[in-house]
Amino acid sequence: MLVLFILPSSLNLIPPQWLKLVSPAQPSIAAAQQLRDSLVNGERDSAVLKPLVNECCTANVPFRSELLGDGDLWRAVSIVSGETPRWQRNAELLPFLRNRAGQAYSFGDGGLGTVVNYGEVLGRTLYFKAEGTFRRAAASSGSRCPQDFDVDIRQGGFVLGGKEFVSSAIAGPGFLRCLYLDEDIRIFESPKDSPDRWEEAGLVVVQVRDALFADPVQGKL
Repeated sequence: MLVLFILPSSLNLIPPQWLKLVSPAQPSIAAAQQLRDSLVNGERDSAVLKPLVNECCTANVPFRSELLGDGDLWRAVSIVSGETPRWQRNAELLPFLRNRAGQAYSFGDGGLGTVVNYGEVLGRTLYFKAEGTFRRAAASSGSRCPQDFDVDIRQGGFVLGGKEFVSSAIAGPGFLRCLYLDEDIRIFESPKDSPDRWEEAGLVVVQVRDALFADPVQGKL
């Protein structure tokens, strides 16, 4: 077995890609895994979650577009800061139900993608949805988080018993900032109010891949 002894004074002589092989794992990885497991297991105490969220957000991890635009539903499970969004208020109208909410982003050709916002009121029997498009903001650059996106909501409304009641009355521009992203969790910020005040400026939410839960949403959103 080859053992390397590296003196501090010689670190500047080593190519950066080699240093990654001898550097310890980023603390954000452990924080993200702990955050994911805590949320999947039902933890909602901000005193427990917020330090983990902060560590993830300050890590400036590489932005992987294939994870944001994979087309899967990611469940919104923790409001870190900001006013309670409308989808959360809808979910709490009947507290005895375990309503779910989340988003599904899909990247398309030319950098333009589609987004579906999903929020249950009476489970799958009655839920709210809004649909639109998104693309990377012109001012956003680099290959690491945070990354900004312009969102354009085209229509929204309710789905009752599988029948859609949506219209363009709920439409308008929105804005998304991705603070952290990995295979299982993502952390979003809303720097501006969204159409119909679905979310207000200052909201920071953690989403977890819906398939990780024991009760994933089944069927079309």
